[in-house]
Amino acid sequence: MKNDAERRCPVCNCRISGRSDKKFCSDSCRAFYNNSKYRTDNGHIRRVNRILKHNYNIMKDIYASGKTTADLYDLLRSGFDFRYMTTFERNGKRTSIGCYEYRYSICPRGKVNIEKHPPEN
Repeated sequence: MKNDAERRCPVCNCRISGRSDKKFCSDSCRAFYNNSKYRTDNGHIRRVNRILKHNYNIMKDIYASGKTTADLYDLLRSGFDFRYMTTFERNGKRTSIGCYEYRYSICPRGKVNIEKHPPEN
């Protein structure tokens, strides 16, 4: 085992003292290392979740304003990304695409119907 003089923090290269199994010189270095690793490992998941949250907020705002129909091009202009969804249901000829408890279906003439479903337990 390395003695205290040889053990160095992988973040700041400071000398580590204390327990023999200690890997970082401080809590802040440990947190920095773990947060950096999390950001790198989960970058794609975080990006998709950000897009889903943005889509959710757009539908939530439209629904809260009392509207149940939106223009497809208005959704696109507001940054809605139709490639990402949390649910996809086909019931006969009707296709319903969802983002959490909000569902939408694309209708003729560039209209989109938006409905709210209770969240599943």
